[in-house]
Amino acid sequence: MKNRFKKGVSGTSPLTILNNLKLHFLLDEEKYMSNRVTSVFLSKNISVNDFVGKMYENGYILYLGKSPLLKENMFQIANMGNINSEDCTNKMCNVLQNVLKKMFNYSVRNY
Repeated sequence: MKNRFKKGVSGTSPLTILNNLKLHFLLDEEKYMSNRVTSVFLSKNISVNDFVGKMYENGYILYLGKSPLLKENMFQIANMGNINSEDCTNKMCNVLQNVLKKMFNYSVRNY
């Protein structure tokens, strides 16, 4: 059970994958980031509302950024519940990458 709360339990870290997808974080240094909620900014040319809606359609609930941060195109990923590294690293990040590609013709690097 305690391994569920470690950052990057095994394999590639979700933060590394999000970085490789050219997404930016609210906090620059991983040592200051929460291991429960990750705040991420999308490019300005991507509708954060449409993106969060499409992720929901694919089985993932993301949250819109709060007030002024929403205007900056921020969304949040909550890492809560019975989640293992396979869920986080492969499944969710693959869906996220595919949504970005399909909806926004977003060019991403392979992770």
